[in-house]
Amino acid sequence: MGTKTSRAAERLLSVVFQFRELWLAFVRGELETPPYLSASRLSEMLGEALDGTEPQAHSALVAHAARVVFLSEVAPSREAFRSGFRQRMRTGGATESLLNERAHAYFAGFPESEPGNVLQRVESVFEEHLDGLLRTARHARIEASKVVRAFPSRHPDIPPEAYDPVAEAERLLTVTQPLLEALHERVQGRAREPGRLAFLVSTPPDFFASEGRGRRVGEALQMWRAGLERVRIEQTRAPDLDFRSHVFVAAPRSARIRQSRGGGFLGELSLAQAAGHASAIASAHPALDPALQLPVVGSVARVSGLLALARFTDAKWLKPFSDAQRNTRLLAGGAEAFALIQGRLAAAATLAWARAPKENAYGELGELPLPASDVSATLYLRATGSELPPATAHGALLLGTRFPHILRASIASLRLRAGLRERFDEDWYRNPRVEPILQTAFQQGGRETAEELADRFGAEFEPFVEDRLDAVG
Repeated sequence: MGTKTSRAAERLLSVVFQFRELWLAFVRGELETPPYLSASRLSEMLGEALDGTEPQAHSALVAHAARVVFLSEVAPSREAFRSGFRQRMRTGGATESLLNERAHAYFAGFPESEPGNVLQRVESVFEEHLDGLLRTARHARIEASKVVRAFPSRHPDIPPEAYDPVAEAERLLTVTQPLLEALHERVQGRAREPGRLAFLVSTPPDFFASEGRGRRVGEALQMWRAGLERVRIEQTRAPDLDFRSHVFVAAPRSARIRQSRGGGFLGELSLAQAAGHASAIASAHPALDPALQLPVVGSVARVSGLLALARFTDAKWLKPFSDAQRNTRLLAGGAEAFALIQGRLAAAATLAWARAPKENAYGELGELPLPASDVSATLYLRATGSELPPATAHGALLLGTRFPHILRASIASLRLRAGLRERFDEDWYRNPRVEPILQTAFQQGGRETAEELADRFGAEFEPFVEDRLDAVG
């Protein structure tokens, strides 16, 4: 399945892995200064490493080097933003309410009964830092593009030539809009009761406390167990400013999850998604070229993370974790919305960049234009049903760099859920015949795309979304 890796390629990969380890230490707060590798240095190493490399490994090495350049260039401004954000949130008791506020923003906007003090602080941080962040990110993309342009190649994990991201973003937003509206009603009720949403975030603590979360998620994701055996879960030391867990990969077939300590049921969902994502990465076949064992785009791994959430949309399975039938339905609806909104936000980000003004934009290095904040605010509202101030919505859509891959994974995961349901019924995630299908897909590492996986085992997602709407309604 693999080819012999040259010593120059091994040296390059070693540098990439060392950078990733340092990057993880920086993210943890164990390093004050982010790691840095210049485009010129990595290009020099690439020139030596690519000689005689087979095409797929060639393009993967280029992608790894480009990603390191991007992170090197963008890290300082992002750390300044994070520091400013934490400082602003730790004054006046804002930290205690931020987690709940972020969940409100994620699902259905900020409640009218709140004075908006926390939201105003968030907006002020974005107003102060956002322009510099976006311009730094644009510069980082340009620097990374120098590496890609110097060594042209076709990365194995890119969408088909016929793929139109703008058209796909519009399709996802249009088809899933009725489902989003139904899920908002399920989560908040007809009267949009804040207490129902708070249940997802922090109550009841005895059901979804961070203690034992890894064990509970592992038991839920039996179909992912082969890869999970290689995944390490680490508790974050940071204050609970977020409910999300994050996946880091510092070596082939070796994934780590940085688990949030809070978040109630949302924290449980985020860890489950991270576990599905990490398990797929850890399941890459050991005979693959090391550059392909460590996917850069990782669209199939992202699909795996979203598929892992399907178990949590099963209200019957959730009964032991709730003290009322009403809350069981709320949990299942929250899980469906958690997956859906990720894809819708990625679609909105895709459209925001596509609608950026072109007349003031493109420099000789392909400099990207910056979308207008009012466009981002409108698209954020469309994607989530939440109305946020312009700078906050702008940052929420545009600071992420992986939205093209998340959009692809979201569409593919809906197609796979549709196909697996047709072949194995509604509870496909409990059927042992599905496990070999997933494992075969995961073993391909960075060689297969989400679209290829969906073409093999999936179906069109429009009828599936209509059926989910009937189930939620």
